[in-house]
Amino acid sequence: MIDALRDLPAGQLALVVCLVFAGLTWVGALFIRPFLRLFVRSHPDLNSLLGNFVSIYWVFYGILMGLLAVAAYQNKVEVEQAISSEVTSAFALFRNVSAYPESVRRPLQESVRDYVRFAIEGE
Repeated sequence: MIDALRDLPAGQLALVVCLVFAGLTWVGALFIRPFLRLFVRSHPDLNSLLGNFVSIYWVFYGILMGLLAVAAYQNKVEVEQAISSEVTSAFALFRNVSAYPESVRRPLQESVRDYVRFAIEGE
């Protein structure tokens, strides 16, 4: 299921996520609300109950935002490391090819240059 979501374009993924959360909201409103109404009516201090619920909600929201920020930073660091590794490998290959004779060196260096251009401009 998660792999299918990863393959979706951004617009379709946003639509699916919105529909799932809207559906869960409707399910909660239609099926869970009657039971909560019975519980809330019997509670003597409704304001403190709602205050606690809102506080818990914002705590979870804050934790989620913090975890998302950490995950985004870790992904950024991993991408930078992958790019750095590929650049280092391409540069080392280019330098190693320079030791070959001219007839072999020129086509190999041009191939490395073409690959780097494609990686920068195409990908």
